[in-house]
Amino acid sequence: QMEMLKRLLDKVYAADIQVGSVDISELALRNIVHGLYPEPDQSLGLLRLTSSGGVINVSRGEELFLSRRVSGVPAEFDESVWEQFRDRLLLQVQRSIDYYESAMSQPPCNALIVATTHGWQDHVCGHLGEMLPVPIRPIKDELRQLFDICLHNPDPVDLDWDNLVTAQRNALTAALPALGGLLRAIRDQRGDLREAAA
Repeated sequence: QMEMLKRLLDKVYAADIQVGSVDISELALRNIVHGLYPEPDQSLGLLRLTSSGGVINVSRGEELFLSRRVSGVPAEFDESVWEQFRDRLLLQVQRSIDYYESAMSQPPCNALIVATTHGWQDHVCGHLGEMLPVPIRPIKDELRQLFDICLHNPDPVDLDWDNLVTAQRNALTAALPALGGLLRAIRDQRGDLREAAA
């Protein structure tokens, strides 16, 4: 792991990019939820699915209580694959939330934020919304509160949050760990400013 990280950092430094910190993906995703819901009275889940895998986090305030890999995520997304995968996904999400609430003796989960690539956002939100007693929130509805984002493809494209196309939803989901890392950097910078003022 360290050798791979060193190779990546060598490439970053060769591109003349300054590294502020190296973060764990699950903690970067936690930063997104904390940025949206900073108060510790809100328990939130975040489900992120990409072709390389999936993860479900459950956090409250700054604390990440649970992070679980979603198994069996298909590399290709189509209607027939979705029919085979949807109940397996539901079971994994349900078990994760149940474990957080029951085994960890935590208050009920207030909502589940869903981020997917490959055009699955509506399928996942619709199915989980029907089957779970937890409000389901698409990531686009949450990110618009937290960031002023401009995508480049290759020219800048202003986002119409109410009418995002599939490619834009995919890009936002793919960028979540980087956005979470940015939130950490902002939080650290604010902490430094508070210490300097004191």
